[in-house]
Order: sequence, then C-alpha cells, then structure tokens
Amino acid sequence: MSAFGFGGTNAHVILEEYKPAGKKSEERILQKPRFKQQKFTFDIFPGLKPAFESLYSVKWNEADLKKSDSIKHPDFWLIYCSNEHLTLKEKITEEGIKCYSILSGTAYSRLNEDTFTINNSDENHLRWFFEGLDKSKSYGIVFIPDFEKEISSDKTITQLLHFKSLFNNSIRYLSEPIFWCITSNAFKIYPHEESSAFQHSVATAMGSAMNENVGLYGGIIDIEGDSISENTDLIAQNIYQIHNHPIVVRNKKFYFPSLFPVNISNGKQLKLKMEEYM
Repeated sequence: MSAFGFGGTNAHVILEEYKPAGKKSEERILQKPRFKQQKFTFDIFPGLKPAFESLYSVKWNEADLKKSDSIKHPDFWLIYCSNEHLTLKEKITEEGIKCYSILSGTAYSRLNEDTFTINNSDENHLRWFFEGLDKSKSYGIVFIPDFEKEISSDKTITQLLHFKSLFNNSIRYLSEPIFWCITSNAFKIYPHEESSAFQHSVATAMGSAMNENVGLYGGIIDIEGDSISENTDLIAQNIYQIHNHPIVVRNKKFYFPSLFPVNISNGKQLKLKMEEYM
C-alpha cells in the first residue's frame, strides 16, 4: 500500500511478504495481519466533521507565545507578494535590515532600488532574480499569497505553483535561507469562523515543504482577514524567531494545535499532545 502525500512525502506499508505458491499440500492458510502500531489521521481540513475511522482530530488552544531561544538575523529580507505591503516593509527596515519587494507583473523589471516585478508565468524570471543575488549574504523570504476571500481552483493551482517555484529556487540558490509564509484564515479556530480552502492549501504546501527540509528555518503565521497592517509588529517580531509550529493569531491572541481523541472503539481516551507542527 502506498500513500503519496501532497508535498512528495511517501508512506509505504508492507502487508505481507510474497512467497511463490508451492504444492497444494504445502499451501499456507493466510492469517489476518496484526498491527501493533497506532494509526491516526491528521485533520488537515478544518471545519469538516471527523471521519468515522479517524482516531484523532485537531483542537486549537489559546496559549502564550514564548520567545524562542534561537534567533536568526539575515542580511536581507525578500517579500514575495502580489501587492506592495509598505507597512511591513517599513517595520522590517527599522531593524536596520535591507528589504526588497518582489511583485507580480507582466515583465521582469526593477521599479526602484528595492522593488522588482516578475512574470510568475515565466520560470526564468525567478531564476534570473536569484542568480543575481550576492551568494555571500544570508536571506530571509516572506511569501504572502493573495488575500482574496473567493478564489477559483485554477488560480489556486497557479498560486501553489508560484509558491513551489519560489521555494525550490530559494533552497537551490541560497545557503540556509529563512522562509516564512503569511496566510489568512487558513485554519478554523472559532466555531463561527470560516476557513479559506485556498489559504489552507498554501499552508499545507508550506507545512509539507518544511517537513521535507528539516534544516530550513521559518514557518507559518496565520492572521485573521487581510489585516497585514494591523499585525505588522507581530509579524516583524516573529520572523526572527525559530518555532516548530504555526503561529495562529486571532484578536491579538495566539493559538496552538493539539490532537484530541475521537471515535475510539475500545472506549479508552488516549491523550496525545502535538507540540511540533506536522
């Protein structure tokens, strides 16, 4: 049995070793395999009711965001987005670190000293940009997808391909880059809240990419609505921190994921906390 994950992670389970059929008198009676391993599913689609066969689902708990002991200060920050986020850019530059914007456009061009435009449909544009960077310097990247409430499936796939291209080029051309993804309502925290399928797909892609590149620094910051300007201080402070979980913010409060048991047939309530983001 093979399960191929979204980010390329493969899981394989050997049910039984194949053995050639012998004489009829030597045929074995196949017994039902017994598995000692616990099996559970990670609820990557917030808002949907847990499936009957699932053992664990996700619960979001309010908690204080502790400062990390590990801090990374790159020489430059690169903000990859469709629209200019001047407040975030200005806040980052207050730390004395140069910040460049990479905006979506129709051509590869340089609008001013610290703003570039690229055509995301042309894979050469990102390559040209990264090849022109000073490789002796360290870089941090902030990816901000479109914050539209409704987005078509075609545009979702296009944005995911843009993310993939940006991520692959960053780890190919840069040495130990920091990579942050800023999403909006990618996770359903409150019962009345509506999560965005598009934003969640971006967060899932980012989670898979981080899991497959364990030496990479960065993570996910999920905010409410399109409130980049309202959360500028929070974003600017935490992109230097090293966390092993997504930073989810609602009404200036932080929430962290944990797993709780559901639909366990034997009635035992198995407690399983998840401190690291899967």
